[in-house]
Amino acid sequence: MPDKMTKITRPTAQRHEAIFLRLTSLTKQAEAAAARRPGGEVPDGVRMVAEGLLFDCRPFLVRSPGRALPVAAPVYGALAAQLGQALAGLVAFEARCTSYDGQHNCYVWHLGDNGFLPVQRLRPQLPPPPPASAKDNTARIRAKLARRIEKILAGRTPTLMAKTYPPSQNPL
Repeated sequence: MPDKMTKITRPTAQRHEAIFLRLTSLTKQAEAAAARRPGGEVPDGVRMVAEGLLFDCRPFLVRSPGRALPVAAPVYGALAAQLGQALAGLVAFEARCTSYDGQHNCYVWHLGDNGFLPVQRLRPQLPPPPPASAKDNTARIRAKLARRIEKILAGRTPTLMAKTYPPSQNPL
């Protein structure tokens, strides 16, 4: 664990993860479009979404510009680079505020109230399987259910579900 760990609030960590997922998706789309036509113009809808995401990223970036609203690049090649830089800033923020927790076997955000929150986008490992006694519990429940069914059926006489005919009298 680093000597100086930045602590954040739970809503900040959740907001970071939401922005990270949206920005990753848009960056992949911009990179794919830039690979086909790097000088192609960015449609207004995509540009507005990119500007909104760049604005949302500002609290997490070390060197974010002053109060000016971010302007998305007009061509796909430059937009892919711009979004990639913002994504790198989010990764740097995450590196400052998270560490691996061996006790929980996952990366966790360090919260200001000395708590932790697993980094959801890294898909924390599942907890270990339940102890063997839980499997014995299932067998016990099955045996109990079988006894109840036998008790219910014990008082009944077996009856035929359908009427059977000798082969010579078969109506079909």
